[in-house]
Amino acid sequence: GVNALLSNTSGGGDIAIGYGTAASNLTGGSIVVIGDQAVPLGTSSYTTVVGASGFPNLTTGYGNLGFGYNAGLGITTGGYNTIVGTLASPLPPSRSNYVIITDGQGNVAFWKDSIGRAGIGTTSPNSSLSVGGSFSAAYVAKTANYTATINDYFIDCTSNSFTVTLPTAVGIAGRMYIIKNSGSATTITIATTSSETIDLTTPPTITTLVPLRV
Repeated sequence: GVNALLSNTSGGGDIAIGYGTAASNLTGGSIVVIGDQAVPLGTSSYTTVVGASGFPNLTTGYGNLGFGYNAGLGITTGGYNTIVGTLASPLPPSRSNYVIITDGQGNVAFWKDSIGRAGIGTTSPNSSLSVGGSFSAAYVAKTANYTATINDYFIDCTSNSFTVTLPTAVGIAGRMYIIKNSGSATTITIATTSSETIDLTTPPTITTLVPLRV
């Protein structure tokens, strides 16, 4: 494209397609840029951008990956970012090690910060996973003996008295199930595999509407 890699003097292994792509990038190497005026500045290396005006402010940051219009907007010296989608507002110049996914209007779908905290629907995750809204999990209704599977979360025992058997705890530390007895005058017996216990006690029975979390 016109003016692609116009000022690059010593960088090697570069690919630029589109008007003004990497036009003022002086020495950057191993960059792949496709899109009108993407990565127009600096000395950035090891950067891959697909989309018009992708990483438009990048100067010395390297190792970035961007897809979409204005992907990486605002970043100048930050590196090792993966940004997919349009950014509605600039990011801090030194932003590094982030993963950001947005839609075409800049609405954030996923956001992972530099220390590994991930957010869905939020740009301010404060835990390993933060959700900026409601969420749902798998639900099944049962009326007869049932063994919980890897695909279960909420098991609703809607009628009859029967047994719900939990899988072995070996290899699935941290997995949770919610089991509820919503039947009338019924008893749900919780069984385990290989005589395992729950909190060091014999598995309980459920005779009320209070859900059991295991």
